[in-house]
Amino acid sequence: LYFFFLMIRRPPRSTQSRSSAASDVYKRQDNDLRIRITDVGQSRWEVPNQFPYPHEQSPISVSNPLYNVQVSAQPFGIAVTRTSTNEVVFNSSGFNFIYSDYYIEFGSTLATKYVYGLGERSRSLLLENGTYTIFARDYMADVDDGTGGHNLYGQHPILLTREASGAWHTLFFRSSNPMDVSVLTTSSPFSNKFQVVGGIIDLKIFFSTTGPEEAISRYHAYVGGWITMPFWGFGYHQCRWGYRNISTLQQIASKFSENGIPLDVLWNDLDYMQNQTDFTVDQDNFPTAQLSSFLQQYELKYVPLVDAGVAVMNNTYYHEGIKRDVFLKNSSGFPLTGWVWPGKTHFVDYLHPNASEYWADMLALLKNQIDFSGIWIDMNEPSSFCPGECTYDEVIGFHGDPSDPTSFDQFVDYFNKVIDENPEQNEFSQLIPYIPGNFTNLDIQTISMNASHYGNITNFNLHSLYGFHNGKATHDYLKDRLGQPQPFIISRSSAFGSGQFVSHWTGDNIATWEFLRLSIPGIMNFGLFGIPFTGADICGFGMDAEPQLCARWAALGSFYPFSRNHNQIGRVDQEPYALGPDVLAAFKSNLKLRYSLLKFYYSLFVRQGGVGTIFRPLFFVFPNETILLQQPIVDEQFMLGDELLVTPVLYENATSVNAYFPNDNAWYDLVTGKLVRSAKNNIRQACIQAPLNGTVPIFLRGGFIVATQDVTDVTRTHQLSNSFNLVAAVQPVDKKGISYGATGQLAAADDYNDWQRLRKCFEANCIVNFEVEAVQTQNGFSVILKTTKRDSQTQADTLSLKGVRVYGLPGFKPAEKVVLKTQKETLTLNTLEIATFSKYTVDITFPSSLELIDGMTVEVNFTGAVMLENTSKSKKKHIRTEAKNWVAQ
Repeated sequence: LYFFFLMIRRPPRSTQSRSSAASDVYKRQDNDLRIRITDVGQSRWEVPNQFPYPHEQSPISVSNPLYNVQVSAQPFGIAVTRTSTNEVVFNSSGFNFIYSDYYIEFGSTLATKYVYGLGERSRSLLLENGTYTIFARDYMADVDDGTGGHNLYGQHPILLTREASGAWHTLFFRSSNPMDVSVLTTSSPFSNKFQVVGGIIDLKIFFSTTGPEEAISRYHAYVGGWITMPFWGFGYHQCRWGYRNISTLQQIASKFSENGIPLDVLWNDLDYMQNQTDFTVDQDNFPTAQLSSFLQQYELKYVPLVDAGVAVMNNTYYHEGIKRDVFLKNSSGFPLTGWVWPGKTHFVDYLHPNASEYWADMLALLKNQIDFSGIWIDMNEPSSFCPGECTYDEVIGFHGDPSDPTSFDQFVDYFNKVIDENPEQNEFSQLIPYIPGNFTNLDIQTISMNASHYGNITNFNLHSLYGFHNGKATHDYLKDRLGQPQPFIISRSSAFGSGQFVSHWTGDNIATWEFLRLSIPGIMNFGLFGIPFTGADICGFGMDAEPQLCARWAALGSFYPFSRNHNQIGRVDQEPYALGPDVLAAFKSNLKLRYSLLKFYYSLFVRQGGVGTIFRPLFFVFPNETILLQQPIVDEQFMLGDELLVTPVLYENATSVNAYFPNDNAWYDLVTGKLVRSAKNNIRQACIQAPLNGTVPIFLRGGFIVATQDVTDVTRTHQLSNSFNLVAAVQPVDKKGISYGATGQLAAADDYNDWQRLRKCFEANCIVNFEVEAVQTQNGFSVILKTTKRDSQTQADTLSLKGVRVYGLPGFKPAEKVVLKTQKETLTLNTLEIATFSKYTVDITFPSSLELIDGMTVEVNFTGAVMLENTSKSKKKHIRTEAKNWVAQ
């Protein structure tokens, strides 16, 4: 621990010219460091170091730190270097250092130009030269060009950086205050600059020894990790602003069934409410009993919208809020008034000791009227249609109909005019010498920064944590009141640590090819931020979707972690069956493929243990390939775990896509088994044909196994059986090319929808390992399958195996006979009874399903099936070495 005082210079407009500050540098662990600079002379706002906020959860334990720290007082500077390479990862020396009441500025060197993070925004994953504003803001379809002021709904001040040596670290600025972060990467030396209004300097640096996944996982652990949504949440979701009655929902469900399209969840936007008012239900159009009966009939889950603002109306919800004194206060001590969809609104102050109980009670009243399975929380930045506080009679007197697009546009134009003509004047617009984002003030389309939270904490400091608190209160209701072990909540606003309670969608996008492309880095960013179950509105929320775009979006969106189609009222219908045969075929084929892989996809979340990424940039799996760090590959291809590579079509009129295949692995078309890139081929790009109505180009990495299921008659997640087929892409494991292998994993729970069966996967673990070996023998050829528990703590249910498809085998002549050996029996069979052969592929279907138990070995001997290809030139290492983290030790 380093501790010292330093003198701070203040910029103009500060009330004092000089002050003292204290700097603490904590070596917390061998791989993490904390730098904290506070004001000695006065108490300042800082994010509390306790649950539910990010906080230190383990005692200081330093024996062999990965870093060195040097502190200089005159001039002030802190330099952090990586011990093993002596490379500077942070150095504030030589940059302006300003620490005043309402303005902080500091800078640092950057190790390289490969920098990622700083959310929330819509743009490329790589942060190119520019200024990036961080402050939760409601704004539709804004693309960040690096000029500042294009911030969106969340507060995520983290930077993931690649060092020149190839090592990685994550820097987290533990601040809820508004800020601009400038990234300077056009020429060396690379650097960044933080300009923050309010708060303190509190930095955490997490060092990795293995790659970006470790650097991010350490950050996730610090902010509380993330929860895994219930299995039904991984199914397909259909939503729209404009589903105005139960008859509409019934028609939608019926058409999905008629067309055999998978569907697990229906959603409602504002339409189910009375006068767009929270906690109310329009019983004329959504009668409680009829809705419950309909959902049961179609075996569907239901998720309604709940906005952040509570309507100022003569009803129980408002009166209870006043009675319990739970609303945010204005500078006069009265409930602050905003304006959202129902008109005048107040906003819950979640710091108030009565607030969580109030929110839970109101949601309970809603639950009594409508049978929901999860909750969608929106407008929780919080958003308000007038700046600061609604005090203008002419604004409150405007009664446009937001359900009518023309009227809604007039509605927005009118408020913008009022904002321009009545700039908000408040304490903070006078005190802060700098406004991040080049805004005229911070109150645009949100409530006043002057608003007061319980404990006399100003909204200026807490604004960007509002969605975080709203999410936690909603999570607590579903978990504690309803007893849901895995609450399903999708929140628009988020902050560091929100992943403990909620998941996310990327907000109000539009139906353009640009936003189709931006959805990939948008979802990958939330993997960095610690909210991996994220999706974008498939086919676009705003504007009219055209068929070609929607078909391509169906292919991509079917592999988002959170897969939901949602669009705006007044736009064309864009349900899977609404835009023609190609769109229908694209949705159906891709959703069927998703559902066939769904338990594998869910297993990716289970095996991560609440930290790390799933929908990954390619460089997370192949960190040494520099080409993967930048556009276009970093934004246009992604990995699902370490096993699957997805390369969607993202450009209009394209019928093929150029796919880049990393490393020296072989890659196979997952669906057809076609070898698309040989491990011996130095050419890493290939042109892949991609019909508009076909499945997304998706490839299995050599050396790995995925589990699939038969979904012929499946349209709901609960219809998925406990029976699997394995697809193994084997690679040579010896230099002679007579032995091939692959490994994989799966969550072994016999019912993913039953928490009593699934809970072991989260309280202990339920992961089983698969290993497939294909070996040339003296008399022919053998395929051997082995299963083991991941470790001694694994609690695994028995699974059923129907067959194994093996990709990557050389050609061989047909077998004379086949012998199947298991622990229970030995069978001699005809070849056609158990296997079919094609080039590079053998399909093995067992006469009856095999029970997969720990330590089981299944061997299929093909007598006389001699290999025809000479693969002795292969330089591959043994697959067990390549996938050492997957195989039980």
